[in-house]
Amino acid sequence: MTRLDNGALQRAVSDAAQQLRGVVAATVRIEGTADHPGVLMKVEIDERSDISNTVDQLHRDVLGGLETSLQAPLSQVRLIVDPVRNSRKSEAAAVKLD
Repeated sequence: MTRLDNGALQRAVSDAAQQLRGVVAATVRIEGTADHPGVLMKVEIDERSDISNTVDQLHRDVLGGLETSLQAPLSQVRLIVDPVRNSRKSEAAAVKLD
């Protein structure tokens, strides 16, 4: 049996989610037991992106990869999707003065 550090695994899943197009930020909490793991994921997705496609990719690629790493199906998935304006851009604004 291989032991996985929960914090490191949560960061890895969060990082994987943030690599998807449209994902601005992601936080992950893995809970449950080794036989019955669950995940709570909060994801901020750019409101101008294809949110449905991004959610599909999260389930298929990110959570599917987590199941592979855990060698167990996720017994519970709670996904909170927050559509936001892309906050990766600078908050600064250019102002033209006459």
